[in-house]
Amino acid sequence: MLITHICLLIEHGLPPPTQSALLRFSRRLASGLLSIGWLSTMTWAAAADTLTLEKAFQKALQSNPALQAKRAELLVKEAEIVTASARLNPSIISDNGVAEKTYRLGVEQTIQLGGKRHKQMELAKARRDILLAEIQTSAQHLRTEVRKAYTHLYDAQQRLETAEDIAGTNQRLMIVAEKREEAGEVASLDVQYSKLAFLKAKNNAYMAFGDVVTTRTTLNALLGIPLATVWDLTRPTVIQPEANYVSNTDNLDDLLLQGDVTIQQATLEHLVKQALENRPELHQNLRELTASDRQLALAKANRLPDVSLTVGPDLVAEPLQRQLNVFAIANVPVPLFNRQQGPIQEAKAQKIQLEAEQVALKNKVVLEVTNAYSRFTVNRQRIRQYEKELLPTAERVLILSRQSFEVGKSGIYLPLAAQESYMKTRVEYLQALDEFQDSISDLERAVGKPL
Repeated sequence: MLITHICLLIEHGLPPPTQSALLRFSRRLASGLLSIGWLSTMTWAAAADTLTLEKAFQKALQSNPALQAKRAELLVKEAEIVTASARLNPSIISDNGVAEKTYRLGVEQTIQLGGKRHKQMELAKARRDILLAEIQTSAQHLRTEVRKAYTHLYDAQQRLETAEDIAGTNQRLMIVAEKREEAGEVASLDVQYSKLAFLKAKNNAYMAFGDVVTTRTTLNALLGIPLATVWDLTRPTVIQPEANYVSNTDNLDDLLLQGDVTIQQATLEHLVKQALENRPELHQNLRELTASDRQLALAKANRLPDVSLTVGPDLVAEPLQRQLNVFAIANVPVPLFNRQQGPIQEAKAQKIQLEAEQVALKNKVVLEVTNAYSRFTVNRQRIRQYEKELLPTAERVLILSRQSFEVGKSGIYLPLAAQESYMKTRVEYLQALDEFQDSISDLERAVGKPL
């Protein structure tokens, strides 16, 4: 609308029209102002790409920098598996005795006993699996952040449209008041009061536009795309319009009511069960327990010492006793003092800690699901109250008060008070939608899967 047009001028560095110019233009072509505003909004939307919530999820999973960095760490873990699977290299030794004229050249090889190499590989794989669980956890958290950012931007755009509607309606009341002042039907104070209401509404539209820009950059940062990218958002997929209420306001947009969810309603017990099965944090804890078991197995295997064997030719170069023999040396450390007591104790303690964390995580999951479900049900009922009772009542009062003023049955104060009441109710409704959407995002995160 008009306010969007003005805000776009400012965003591109162009000066906005002066107040006097606006008033002159409004007196000449009041209805044309709203048409121009609509054209500017439609032009902005036409230049934007359409973005659905599912498409936003896909873009974030593909391009989010933090998630990409986490995935790149997988290459490090794969390299650690290769390192753990490598066999020890042999060594070449040379032992020469000049006085005795003896010369030895041999190959030394350390043999790992107790399956150490296999256990090292299993431990490295377990650590890789932990990272995979961490990536899954990060992706789940990213999904929640993207959903909140998407719905915040969508609701911010709705608030901007609401603010533009309010500004347009207040401008219309101001024009009617000016005409009635010229006809001597109302005092100049009524005109100034309506003008003040219009200026406040226009300022609110500027603020709403700023919220759109802020929430848009937040979403784009999560998607890993240029921050200035403009989107034409579709309504969040889990929300459908309320069929029982249709706005009858002639110069205000039909409200985009969103109070009913299309998901199948599940009991709290079912959601808790799903959360205990799906939460990536629980899966990560189980993989950490597996890694702890493998760490303990490796520590126990390290108690068995490795054997170093050296073999090679033994040459005696005495002039009268030249001989060529074979020598062999075995080297076995004696585990007298260090029997891996520290690593074994550490692995056992870590396992106890992880088992305790598993219990704590389950309790946390149950609590989060319970609280998220409670917020969801409360906010859903709150939205329905707005859609079925508060908004229709506020709108009817607004229409009747405006009609009363236009036919001269009441002063400017009544429609402006009704307009302010309606604006407050609608803004509160949009804020409630924000909280309702957040409760859905929190419930999805608590359950560990999309609803």
